[in-house]
Amino acid sequence: MIIPKKPLQNSGFFNIFRYLWLNPARSGNDGSARPGKSALFLIPTVMKPARLFGMLLAGVFAAFTFSPASALELTGTRRIWDQAPHSAFTGLIDYEGKLYCCFREAKSHVPQLTGEDGKIRILVSDTGEAWEPFALVESQGTDLRDPQLSRTPDGRLMLLMGGSRYENGQFLGGISHVSFLNSRSRTFSAPIPIEVDKTLFPNKIWLWKITWHGPEGYATIYENDRLSLVKTSDGLHYDLVTRLRCDSMPNETALLFGPNDELYLLVRREIGGATGVWGESRPPYTEWEWNDLGIRLGGPNLCALPDGSILIGSREVQKEPHCGLYGLDGSKRAELLLRLPSGGDCSYPGFVVRGNTLWISYYSSHEGHAAIYLATVRLDR
Repeated sequence: MIIPKKPLQNSGFFNIFRYLWLNPARSGNDGSARPGKSALFLIPTVMKPARLFGMLLAGVFAAFTFSPASALELTGTRRIWDQAPHSAFTGLIDYEGKLYCCFREAKSHVPQLTGEDGKIRILVSDTGEAWEPFALVESQGTDLRDPQLSRTPDGRLMLLMGGSRYENGQFLGGISHVSFLNSRSRTFSAPIPIEVDKTLFPNKIWLWKITWHGPEGYATIYENDRLSLVKTSDGLHYDLVTRLRCDSMPNETALLFGPNDELYLLVRREIGGATGVWGESRPPYTEWEWNDLGIRLGGPNLCALPDGSILIGSREVQKEPHCGLYGLDGSKRAELLLRLPSGGDCSYPGFVVRGNTLWISYYSSHEGHAAIYLATVRLDR
């Protein structure tokens, strides 16, 4: 089904009472209505108090609020890695009480410039203050990039990354790879390509970010000018959910699930106006509604904040590029909330919320070559 234009703007508590008041009461198994009465008047006789309380409580926390977060205060930022000529494209996760930050390191942004393939570096920290090298993942003859860490339903730490092949500086093709942390040896497995139906995806198979929801993980695959929603149960095998009707060469896409199984997509586009779009859907996620965000995106990511608002992280393209944090207003347009210390080649943030602190990893070249930074933002409403 296509969800309403503004499906989540009012509070869940208000929507429940509005529904009970405006919808006629039903009696009997045939669902017949009692004329002249609202369902609200039947609450004492047809609904147990515990169930009513649970319904109302669920309504209060039923959905995200489409209003920008307020009082984002930058409390600190520092460089945590600069040991490679070019370090970029970060991911961040809180796993078993530790922070893990992943990123690509190489001699340049792409192998065409130097002929060197990228590797994935992973750092670890107990508190976010001191960081130590944890792993270096590489694959002979494959340029690894755009890494993301996630926790699978069975508790494993999974590393997703794109894998490209080049010959004499020419791009030959690519497919995303996965690697899993061995809980005993504390090492990551060798990267292996994901598996999809090649008749559905005959070209470059670039799966960019995965979001787990219950027993399944959802992601998008972009190839040329086509974007597809896929799902997996093991992180390795992916099945098509639907082709997304999103034009203007869509590619990098972040996903976020709402508390009532809503699925939101934040999509970067490359041609036309090249502004990003916001997609909304409900199960089975085959019908979508799209809104133009009014800004260009680069390395986009999404984060649900404790107050119910949604935060967007992306490259900000104005006169000079920066890594910025955005909120969504009621019409689903992006509003700049905070600009992180950054510039030049930058963006691709990762998010972790701990209490009232938002931890943000990102890369930037405003102090020289591209390096990895960590910022902290205090969240107060």
